[in-house]
Amino acid sequence: MNLWLAIGTVAFFGAVQFWLAVPAGFAFGLHPAVVCLSTIGGGITGMLVVLIPGERIGEWLAKRRKGRSRSKNTERAARIWERYGLVGFAFFSPVVPGVPLGALMALALGAPKPRVLGWFTLSLAVWSVGVTLAGALFLDSFQ
Repeated sequence: MNLWLAIGTVAFFGAVQFWLAVPAGFAFGLHPAVVCLSTIGGGITGMLVVLIPGERIGEWLAKRRKGRSRSKNTERAARIWERYGLVGFAFFSPVVPGVPLGALMALALGAPKPRVLGWFTLSLAVWSVGVTLAGALFLDSFQ
């Protein structure tokens, strides 16, 4: 497979769903550093796509949800937000809803855009390095 196509695919998966990016990168045979950087770059790109128009979208979502009962996932997100704030929410988001959706939810909950960008970027970097390192060590143990 073309190297740039593989990197682009990993970055796309990083933008859409974090957990698909790292295994795809290793399946394409990319170096762990390339996998990690592509995942981070894709995740940041996906987050920026949401953050640039995000305040308007967040306000629209908040108005739309007003008066409705919350889903199980929304309740879980609200508990995390209430207990741990933006920092905890940022570090939880790559795991379940994904970085773009988590950033959008943080905006809807009233977090300022620069802080969302900062904390979610740090969270994405930590998760990407950790999961890539774990994957590389796992694959290395079989060789």
